[in-house]
Amino acid sequence: MIEPTDRSEQRPRVICRCDDCGHSEYQNCDYERQSGGAWKPNEGQVIHRLTKNGWTHIKGKLRCMACSVKRKAEKPEMTENVTPLRQPTREQKRQIIELLGEVYDTTIERYRGAESDVTVAEAIGGGCMFGWVAEIREELFGPDGRNEELDALRADISVWQETSGELLTKAHAAIRAVEDHGERAKDFQRRMDALLKAAGPRGKAIA
Repeated sequence: MIEPTDRSEQRPRVICRCDDCGHSEYQNCDYERQSGGAWKPNEGQVIHRLTKNGWTHIKGKLRCMACSVKRKAEKPEMTENVTPLRQPTREQKRQIIELLGEVYDTTIERYRGAESDVTVAEAIGGGCMFGWVAEIREELFGPDGRNEELDALRADISVWQETSGELLTKAHAAIRAVEDHGERAKDFQRRMDALLKAAGPRGKAIA
């Protein structure tokens, strides 16, 4: 705690007392006049000076350097509660390898049909994770994990995108042609109107 002293002293100061062991020491500080007229030491200034000397001020508790060091040494270190990652059993590994041999083509390095790491894990069941399948596949069979259907679908999408682009180009050209024809029709009508107007009543009879 911080205790004020007699302000009549030549240099205003306070008594700083450790809340654990009672050790005390003096610190010079300024005093501030409160609204009621009383004088109060500038505790912030005092605490700042004390912490520079090894004291601590935690949750309102003031401790000297010796008690601070002792408390830190006695405080148990927080240990992380880390759950080890689950690993496949020997039987699960055997099943993964056996099934990969049936559904993975090592020649072209991809799955057959619609198979994937996920479908292999689901087929094995028993909590088998697709990450285990991917790890064993990468190590013993091959990379990527794609399948025939997915590659075929990608090819179909590529052809569709190319065809769609060509159709859009033709559609835009047709729209421009229609717009051009419309402008020509308007031009014909303007010319016709001008000629009829110039012919006067006779032009109306011709129209």
